[in-house]
Amino acid sequence: MSALAPLSAQLPTDSARVRIALDSTRVSRAIERVRAAARAGSPMLRAARANVDLATARAAAAGPTAPAFFSAGLSEAPASNLDQGNLRLEVGRDFMTGPRRRAERTLADVEVQAATIAVSLEERRLEGVVLRDAVRAAGARRIALRLAAEDQLLAGAEEGVRGRFGVGQARYVDVLRVRTERLRIQSDRSASMAEARGARASLTAVLTGTDAASTLDALIDTLAGDGLGDAWRAVLPPLPSLDSLLARSDVARLQRTDAARTAAARALVLAEQRPQVSAFAGIQRIGQANNGPTLGPSFGMTVSLPFTATRSNQLALAAASQGISTAGVAREAALAEARARIEAARERYSAARERLDAFDAALLRGARDERESALAAYRTGSLSLLELLDFERALSRAEIERIRALVDAADAWADLLGADERSDSHVSSPSNGR
Repeated sequence: MSALAPLSAQLPTDSARVRIALDSTRVSRAIERVRAAARAGSPMLRAARANVDLATARAAAAGPTAPAFFSAGLSEAPASNLDQGNLRLEVGRDFMTGPRRRAERTLADVEVQAATIAVSLEERRLEGVVLRDAVRAAGARRIALRLAAEDQLLAGAEEGVRGRFGVGQARYVDVLRVRTERLRIQSDRSASMAEARGARASLTAVLTGTDAASTLDALIDTLAGDGLGDAWRAVLPPLPSLDSLLARSDVARLQRTDAARTAAARALVLAEQRPQVSAFAGIQRIGQANNGPTLGPSFGMTVSLPFTATRSNQLALAAASQGISTAGVAREAALAEARARIEAARERYSAARERLDAFDAALLRGARDERESALAAYRTGSLSLLELLDFERALSRAEIERIRALVDAADAWADLLGADERSDSHVSSPSNGR
């Protein structure tokens, strides 16, 4: 056990650096395969993209040119005698509809922007969900494997201590100590396996309808290899600044779009309250009892009179203006909530990365190398059972805490990406109505 002393002075060798690089590449590629499969098979993402197509089609159809209209009329026909009646045939159309059409197109363009942002929000949410659940499943499985190895070691130690107890070289309390330690390890291993199954179920839901679901166990096994802890820098992005996170927040972008939508709706209300002008022209036949019918042109124009419905117009405009005020208040509330959530998740992410940075990787690798030496020293009697248990427990705790820190960091990063944001309201069918 004298080799334990200089462990803290050991530095990573070139082979260790190569192994870490290979592990990092393997882990990052496995996560990217899961992420690509999720993007290809997510029903929520397909719905969000379909809404972009729908909003784009509606924007192309918004603000149409008003069609011409045809009218016909008959008047002054005594005794239903059509020869003596006045017959009028006219064709007309609306004029000066530009402001209303522009307002309708503006509102439709805002809907396209909202649908596009909803796609971005769902993509970011999906990325966070995949990273969180993949790391959680792999981490829990890795912890279960580590506890299984510890249980196997203690099983051998139990056999040895029972043999020593049989010849009077060990106390019965040593047998109980090993057994209770194994019970604790088996309980923790069972909990880790349950956690891994839960995370796998979440990933399966994301990968519905994709081929990756059938190979999910292999992908999780790849992630749960020995290099998971050393590859954390390849899994976790650098800590972003608070301002950059707020600038990229899709929730904030959606709130700005809602404000633009209410402003466009108010502009449409104003455009519809302008006087609407229609003009027409045609031909009319005037029936005369003595001289016979005569033909002549006819012209006309109609103008709506908004002042005749002043009260209704004022109420409609007040409602549209209140919509702008309400959207502003909702935007401030949503931004405050998003900022608080992002700040909390960023602090959690920073703390988890600091925990990972605090682990001395070279020291941990050296302790792992000494595990077999410690077991051999125990079997030869130069290391007591209590010392062996303390050594194994400390090594296991360090490795497990490192994986837990990685899982916590992935969970915090998922929160930064809005993994738990409700996206169903952002992918609903867009509407050009007010």
